[in-house]
Amino acid sequence: MDTKEKINWKVKGMDCATCALTINKYLTKEGGKDIRVNFATGDVSFENNANASIDKISKGLADLGYTVVDEHQSSHAHTNEQGKVKGAFIKNNAQRFWFCLPFTLILMLHMIPAMHHSWIMQPYIQLALCLPVYIVGMSFLV
Repeated sequence: MDTKEKINWKVKGMDCATCALTINKYLTKEGGKDIRVNFATGDVSFENNANASIDKISKGLADLGYTVVDEHQSSHAHTNEQGKVKGAFIKNNAQRFWFCLPFTLILMLHMIPAMHHSWIMQPYIQLALCLPVYIVGMSFLV
């Protein structure tokens, strides 16, 4: 007898359609059926077969960089992981923007005529100011 369990979760960390597709593919691989993922609201629903462990699926989503916030149909909740994205220094685009803004503004100071021949024109200073912005931008892609 094939027993199905309907799971409804709120998942944090989905920013785009690609995130939703990644979650959909993962749930399909784990045996989920009738999968519905909405990245705009963070809603994820699927039918779980009796062979797949809810804990394993939730941990797998966490390993992909998403956080299961609300597990309506399961017997527990991940209260220690709510609202946290593992390994993320800066979690959203607004935080990335505010982190990078001071470095960018300092780099643009050389465009002011009075600052043209100052310490800002030194290549190593410019490299040091560019690296944090570059690293934050590249970490977003990973």
